[in-house]
Amino acid sequence: MLLPLLLFDSAMKINFHQLRLHFKTITFLTTFGLMFFVFLIGVATSVLLGIPLVYGLMFGVIVSFTNPIAVMVIFKSLRAPKQLSLLVEGESMY
Repeated sequence: MLLPLLLFDSAMKINFHQLRLHFKTITFLTTFGLMFFVFLIGVATSVLLGIPLVYGLMFGVIVSFTNPIAVMVIFKSLRAPKQLSLLVEGESMY
């Protein structure tokens, strides 16, 4: 219930100039990175648990999405570089 509000707050504070500079990286991570991890988790689940590949891929889709709010809280507590935070925020917006 609070996730849209937290994403909106994050979107209002983001530097759109920096977001445009990293557009290619963010787009690559949101498309190919997600597809890679869905496939990796799906195949591994299918092989390890002996279930059909389709069910493994469905599990991979569910597990592969990150919670950007949790990641941002961890980054702030670890004082991660701002560029890394920008990539995660940008990925959650696309």
